[in-house]
Amino acid sequence: IKRLYWIALGFMTALSVLRSRRAIAVSDYAGKSLTFGLVKKSAGKLSIIHHGIDPLFTPGVVGPADPPFLLAVGDLYVQKNFGTLIEAFALVARSYPHLSLKIAGRPVDVDYCKHLETVVQRLGLAGSVEFLGEVGRDDLILLYQRCRIFVFPSIVETFGQPLAEAMACGATIASSRTTAMPEIVGDAALFFDPSDAEDMARNIVNLLEDDVLSRDLATRGALRAKKFSWDDTA
Repeated sequence: IKRLYWIALGFMTALSVLRSRRAIAVSDYAGKSLTFGLVKKSAGKLSIIHHGIDPLFTPGVVGPADPPFLLAVGDLYVQKNFGTLIEAFALVARSYPHLSLKIAGRPVDVDYCKHLETVVQRLGLAGSVEFLGEVGRDDLILLYQRCRIFVFPSIVETFGQPLAEAMACGATIASSRTTAMPEIVGDAALFFDPSDAEDMARNIVNLLEDDVLSRDLATRGALRAKKFSWDDTA
């Protein structure tokens, strides 16, 4: 049923774009994928307009929390790929036992949430992985500001709002290199294969061990975030 839903949604989106007078896509990737490659036929009517960032999302003045934690943000369903992230975190935790993983997002897919809880229990991470549920804006900003690394493991994104917010808050970012993610984050992240837990863990460890690289990416992200303004979007 879920697969049929996404197929139907994709078909109706493409049909809507082809029949519309004007259409907006939030990224180049979205413009190409949601028209099933028919972007040439809709080129005259399709505009790429990125999302913006609330100006309250800014770098913090306190610095990373102690003990340190990794942060992931997104509603809990399969495309967000949190299962692979938890597998990667288990590998990282072997060398960093005091590190924890916090996942902030609404439990949208109940079956997937149960699966994630099973993965946590199987890997013996019950005391190290915390599901925060939906988090308010002010608390979310603090999480971005205080996390040691923001990890974005998603398989598919048409934009990736948490990436933009994390950059604006000066977070060090490790991200999937698929779909719209490289377009949004540019050179302000260390990229990994979202299907490979070992690659994900390796890049997280690289950032944990290299403070110079970590600070450099955070600085690049804060600068790049200035490209995403709701005024410009409007």
